[in-house]
Formats: sequence, structure tokens, C-alpha cells
Amino acid sequence: MSNTGLTFEQCIDMVEEIIRNDLELDPTQNRIGNMGHDIAMWGLTRGSATVYTVLNRVPSTNYIQVFSPIIKITGEANPGLYLKLLQLNSSPELCNAAFAVKDSNVVLKSDRTTNDLSRTELLEMILRVGKLADKYDDKLLEEFGGEMFD
Repeated sequence: MSNTGLTFEQCIDMVEEIIRNDLELDPTQNRIGNMGHDIAMWGLTRGSATVYTVLNRVPSTNYIQVFSPIIKITGEANPGLYLKLLQLNSSPELCNAAFAVKDSNVVLKSDRTTNDLSRTELLEMILRVGKLADKYDDKLLEEFGGEMFD
């Protein structure tokens, strides 16, 4: 199996080109610094949601993850919330994205290796996570409580 992934630097260029040309933002102002030698990260705002794009360099292949924190779970866990997240995950609307719980936080994420990653696919990941996060952060907070991310 051959590795047809882009180099770490080519992936950085792709992310920054999308931020500059498609989203019409300054990639330098949206880059999150001090992430280390093997991680590059950008944060973008979509409505009430913040969307992060994280590139990880690992020996076998690079990984890209686009995610957005949705709500902080406070108090006791609500089984209804977890059922709702699973139901949403199975809907066609979430194609190539999924809700997850990490450290008592609900996040929406889309991730993959950079093997054969196209610019169009990465732009779609960023736009889809942003649109869905902006839609569901308010809905889930209203229905199940918790706290919004700052």
C-alpha cells in the first residue's frame, strides 16, 4: 500500500489557501500558535460556533480533523442527550461528520488521513462542521441544558 498523502507542509498550504480564498479570512490571524512541531491548528467562527481545523503529523501518515465544541455537559449525564446524539449521527444530514463526547463536552467532528485528500473535500469538511455546529449548539443546549462554549 503506497502512501499518497500530502506532506505536512502541503496540508498547511491547503488549509491556509482555503481560509484565504474560499472563506476570505486571514489564515495568519486564525492560526493558533504554540501547538508544537507536529501539530498545526486554526480556529474559525461560524455564527455561534467555533470550528477548529487540526493537522497532526505522525510517522505513517498525517491526519486532519475539523471539529467544533457544541456544549459543555454540566450536572448529571442525561441519557436522552446520548440517545439524541446517536440518532443525529445516523441521519443523512451528518454525512462525514459525527457527534462525540470528550471530557464531558459534546463536539461535532469530521476527520481522516490526508491520503488522497483534495482541496474540495477539506473545504466541504470545514463548511459542513461549521454549518451543523451553528445549527445544533443552540438546539442541544435548549433541549438538554449544559453550557455554551465561549
